Amino acid sequence: MIREKLCILCSRFRKAGEGSGYSSVFKDPSQMGISAELMPLEKALSVLVVDDDLGVSSSYRKVLERSGFVVEVVSNGVDAFDVLQNEEVRAIVCDLNMPLLDGSHFFEQLEERIPEMASRVIFVTGDTEDAKMSKFLKRTGQPFLQKPAEIAELVEYVTRMARRL
Repeated sequence: MIREKLCILCSRFRKAGEGSGYSSVFKDPSQMGISAELMPLEKALSVLVVDDDLGVSSSYRKVLERSGFVVEVVSNGVDAFDVLQNEEVRAIVCDLNMPLLDGSHFFEQLEERIPEMASRVIFVTGDTEDAKMSKFLKRTGQPFLQKPAEIAELVEYVTRMARRL
């Protein structure tokens, strides 16, 4: 059986202030070959997406909501802390390159301010070749996805993270 691979389709039309320039196409998770044990529990679990690229964050929202999650989207780490003060979140999908408070500084502040949430972060980045970024990702020990990310892999990582106690 051929398993359909869906990934975020990359286009290189970046303009200042428009994030990474990745655009996304998603299908319903049940059509992606995601096994039943990775589908969310009956009670909707909350996920926070932190990404300044509106196309990417909107696509993440769509696919995660179709997978049964409740999704909140913000464009930087400062806004992410506002959400975390008011809502219980089971997983955080966080881009590394963002304005105001980028992913690495957000994570470092998260470790200090809400340490139990730091273990719930899944990073997404198109910049894993950068030595500084690679060192940061290794230091955190947190899972990360390379942009463009495979959608089945995104849903799997979020589901596993959200189900952890």
